[in-house]
Amino acid sequence: MGIGLAFSTLRRTLRHGWDGLITLALSGLIWYVGAILIIPLGTVTAGLHRVAQPLSEERASNWHTMLEHLRDDLRWSTLLIWSLVAGFLFLSYNLVFYSNSGSQYLRYLAVTIFVFVLIWLAVMLVAFPMALRQEDRALRQTLRNSIVLVFSSLPSMLVSLLLLGITTALLLALPPLFVLIPGWVALWGEEQTRLLLVRAGYLTPDEFADRPRAGRG
Repeated sequence: MGIGLAFSTLRRTLRHGWDGLITLALSGLIWYVGAILIIPLGTVTAGLHRVAQPLSEERASNWHTMLEHLRDDLRWSTLLIWSLVAGFLFLSYNLVFYSNSGSQYLRYLAVTIFVFVLIWLAVMLVAFPMALRQEDRALRQTLRNSIVLVFSSLPSMLVSLLLLGITTALLLALPPLFVLIPGWVALWGEEQTRLLLVRAGYLTPDEFADRPRAGRG
């Protein structure tokens, strides 16, 4: 799988994001309110992905879906989100530590750690989409499958992160559109995961959602 998959993800996220613009905006607003004030971060993030997944499959979706599985998603999503955050903080701390080291050799090591930070960000992007597609949402299983998926197409994942960063920065630069950021990132992760699973043969292509579009993904 080449880096073209990253651009396929961009095209699909733009197309499906536009189709579900209002749904993503309302879901993003709920995510901000829920994550900051009321609902555990993992649960509200899982709910956001439950909204985004049907959009990636060109099916109807509704922001109400975010609120339908809060109790069922509480345990697994909380374990997953804090494991992902803990891994990111650990790698980031080591990156800063070695980057500021007085030893030139240790500063070289910081480059390797930076690569691992990027890989972990890719894992964070696909972890919730993977969990929702599994019957067993145990933490170990989810992390293992997510890591395997990332390494199966690492170049495209890194390019995808770059494209996601650019587009997210554009949304952040336009104040009214920042409400779309949570939904945009979730939909991007769903699109990326779906493309990887379909192209690897782990997911049966949908005759409608995965139909060819003049050579595009």
